[in-house]
Amino acid sequence: MKIKWAVLCCCAMLLAGSAVTAQEQGYPEGVDPAEMAKMHEAMMKAGEPGEKHEILAMMEGEWKVTSKFYMPGAKEPTISEGVSRNRMILGQRFLLQKYEADFMGHPFKGIGYTGYDNLQGKYVLIWMDNMGTAIMIGHAQDDGKGKVIIGTLEYIDPLTEEKKATKTVTRIIDENKHVFEMYERDERGEEKLHAKMVYTRVK
Repeated sequence: MKIKWAVLCCCAMLLAGSAVTAQEQGYPEGVDPAEMAKMHEAMMKAGEPGEKHEILAMMEGEWKVTSKFYMPGAKEPTISEGVSRNRMILGQRFLLQKYEADFMGHPFKGIGYTGYDNLQGKYVLIWMDNMGTAIMIGHAQDDGKGKVIIGTLEYIDPLTEEKKATKTVTRIIDENKHVFEMYERDERGEEKLHAKMVYTRVK
């Protein structure tokens, strides 16, 4: 009898505690706590890092970057050497890239964010640098194996002031090397390689 009474007391305290907690959370009058719990569960599921975020984590670390830029009419590409320091942030949800290089005698600095939006089912790309005031934003998809990520970055062309899109391709060779490529379309609409950046891990 004493054991039964103790169990009932514990149940009563848990129920009371739940009611107090709901009030302390400041729910507006009329809000159903059960619906709030359902919404919370959905938000937690949408915000949970998964295998796509593990793919991004493969690019974490410090990298030596050799870049080749293919200018229209130039016989040879312009070569640039740089360093990229990448780290996962906000609980392994986003890859933050900080890039520094010398480009045609001028210091170049850029910051990029790459994430994977579980709700959209797409990678989200953000890039900004000291060569402009715009923020490039785009989306990407992988090949299902996590080896190739293909997407687009949108920007305003400074010459025409028209919106354009650059195709981006990230090829993950292994844990110590990945390659990033950018493609532009020429005046005839043909896709041309604009830049190729080879990332080699600094050990």
